[in-house]
Amino acid sequence: MKLEYTSPEYLVFYVTLFTVIGYIDGCSRERSRVVRRVITEKIYPLYKSVQAEIPDKCILNKERDIYAIQEDQKYNEPPNKWYCNICGKGFIAEYYLDLHFTNRHKEYIRQGEDVLCLADYCDLYRCDIVAGIQTAEFWDISLCLEEDMEDIKQRCKEVFSTCVPQGLSKNATLTLEEGLNEIVCNFHSCKKYWETPLEKPRDVSVMYTVFTVFTFIVLIIYYCIGYQYYYTDTFTDMYEPSFKPSYKLPNQQVRQRIVNTDS
Repeated sequence: MKLEYTSPEYLVFYVTLFTVIGYIDGCSRERSRVVRRVITEKIYPLYKSVQAEIPDKCILNKERDIYAIQEDQKYNEPPNKWYCNICGKGFIAEYYLDLHFTNRHKEYIRQGEDVLCLADYCDLYRCDIVAGIQTAEFWDISLCLEEDMEDIKQRCKEVFSTCVPQGLSKNATLTLEEGLNEIVCNFHSCKKYWETPLEKPRDVSVMYTVFTVFTFIVLIIYYCIGYQYYYTDTFTDMYEPSFKPSYKLPNQQVRQRIVNTDS
């Protein structure tokens, strides 16, 4: 059976394809990106503040991230231009760059027993909430029980217990433990579950559009004023007298009479 480009079967095929494409390697790129952003923006600076290295067995270690190499080869030119630093190709969205990496540069996907998919830890990082996909409803808040949150909070602390290096000072160890809990684990409570540790990203595309429209309007106004000034008499007419005297001044009349008398 041959599918037409406009047939429902064709559309269903491509919707399914685009949905599954992020899981070609068994790991969602988009959900991994949410976890990676929390790690990059919040957790790495925490380690830097105490001058500590992330242990090899820790899930935060960049060397274990299946997509880390490919992510480092991305270049974004605002608002929506993405480039592959491996081959130089450009794309109109990050989504298409991900497809390009999957199809053309699979050798840059990490392999091995220690490699992990960050998306597997979305239950700890609350990916849908951090990404803004899921928001709280009335019953989510009203029926929340702290006892239900305790199990996943304890699991979160156990996972990050392997991320505190040995040999640190007592203060540095305490800073790391409290910091990791504050960034990730402590959000598993009825009070904070629907909050996010990250600032909401600015919508660069909207800002760019507003700026472009504003600039276009200013250029039109400037052009109209310049055209009127240089190519029409509008501005000249504004400074010409609106009337001419229809009578002569008394002195002028006297002089005229004298001239007539002499002649």
